[in-house]
Amino acid sequence: MKRIDELRRQAERYLRLRTYINDPAATQAIGDVASELEMTAEQLERRELIRARAHEIWTEHACPHGRDVEFWLAAEREVDERRAGLI
Repeated sequence: MKRIDELRRQAERYLRLRTYINDPAATQAIGDVASELEMTAEQLERRELIRARAHEIWTEHACPHGRDVEFWLAAEREVDERRAGLI
């Protein structure tokens, strides 16, 4: 989560930097970089939530071998539904 927080801090710094620049092209480019940093942070956060939930599911099922994809997909569904407000 440290990396995720750092990416978000960098995105915020870029957005604050835009207020000091008058060049529209530079402002747009900085905004694009900030958006990409935030998107990367979101993707990393989602992956970490899925990883943690898949591990929980695995341990709930007595740690069986060979079901990692099944548990990962179940965790993916749960995390995505929770983030979409469906759960």
